[in-house]
Amino acid sequence: MHTNASNAAVVLRIQGEQVKMVVADNGKGFQTPSELGSLVCSGKLGLARAEGWVRSAGGMLRIESAPGKGTKLTVELPLDTS
Repeated sequence: MHTNASNAAVVLRIQGEQVKMVVADNGKGFQTPSELGSLVCSGKLGLARAEGWVRSAGGMLRIESAPGKGTKLTVELPLDTS
């Protein structure tokens, strides 16, 4: 695993008109916010593709990370009620 995590958790919920998924691990996290931004912009990170897919579906992807503190991804997508 890239993150060196020993634990990870995934929570999936329907909240009102949207689906919310949270994925969190206890891995090494990202060194700096600028490192994450440059990796996403260069397309060298799978998160760049994930963000594109989420946006194309009308959703939002939030990434929280800190060195030695792990990483938490939150994805919110509209629930298709048609």
